[in-house]
Amino acid sequence: MTRIGVRPLRSKLASYWRRSPGLCLWTGLIVVLILLSAFGPLFLQPPNTQQLAEKLQAPSGAHWLGTDDYGRDVLSRVVSAGRVSLGLGAAVTVSALLLGSVIGLVAGFYERSAGVLLRVIDALQSFPVIILAIAIAVGLNDKVPSGVGILIALTAVYTPLVARVVRSRTIVLARTGYVAAAKASGVRGVKILLRHVAPNAFPAIVVQATFVYASALLSDAALGFLGLGIAPPTPTWGNMVADAKSSFEIAPWYMIAPGLAIVISVAALSLAGDGLRVLVDPRARALADLQRIGSRRHRRGLSTQGASGYEPSDPTHDLPIGPTAEQQPVSPLKER
Repeated sequence: MTRIGVRPLRSKLASYWRRSPGLCLWTGLIVVLILLSAFGPLFLQPPNTQQLAEKLQAPSGAHWLGTDDYGRDVLSRVVSAGRVSLGLGAAVTVSALLLGSVIGLVAGFYERSAGVLLRVIDALQSFPVIILAIAIAVGLNDKVPSGVGILIALTAVYTPLVARVVRSRTIVLARTGYVAAAKASGVRGVKILLRHVAPNAFPAIVVQATFVYASALLSDAALGFLGLGIAPPTPTWGNMVADAKSSFEIAPWYMIAPGLAIVISVAALSLAGDGLRVLVDPRARALADLQRIGSRRHRRGLSTQGASGYEPSDPTHDLPIGPTAEQQPVSPLKER
């Protein structure tokens, strides 16, 4: 029973690896970061433990990434900050996907009656993302806790982006033959939307989730750096970079550690999104298959040439087959 269940899983993993090895690598890195952020603080010292006698120490055996200006262990704070930053980014992603998917499905399926929704989306998208997030965060700064304010601000920023993508996909699906047949059969619009359109739009939503997650991490880090994010002493990657700017010249490791965490997380999510898009998009998958087949034929051709002993520098290989130009019969018309 176990072998029967394990073999299909191995074959699926092998198929995913052949189609998109980058997706498997970057997804594995994301899983490692999440597990490290979730369970790492259990094995490290508390992130807010101050030891003023050991402030701004360089990386050593006792403190692998050094200490900050209060003597706190940088590794412990980076890992604990990952729990906050990654958790907040995940909450923003889920909220934006839920709201954006509902708005996009309704606006794409009921095009004539969705004028107000489209105007609201266009109005929100007319502002730069970070400017709109700063404005909303400042407006909510004294009314709600800082974490809730950042969640509301970033959700309001990224919901229109998701809604735009889902709406365009819904418009394409609403004009397909099976949707027209369902309408002709008398099926209600809500049932068609939930049973036929939404499941087929789900792959586009999943791909968009990776990019929203990466963008939310960057925006949260920017707001934390500007002092509009979660307030210290709770560590986030953004406010750690902000705290380290004053001592960067004498303790660069204090800023490099959270900065690298931001770069690695955002890069892994973005590259995993690219690989996932190739896996679920038929056109991108066909293009990737053609490129893989072409590279395979190219390698096979090189190996065949190597086995036959042909070297491109061999002058005898380029000799023409058949009679040369001097041996060609001359046409009587050319003689005249």
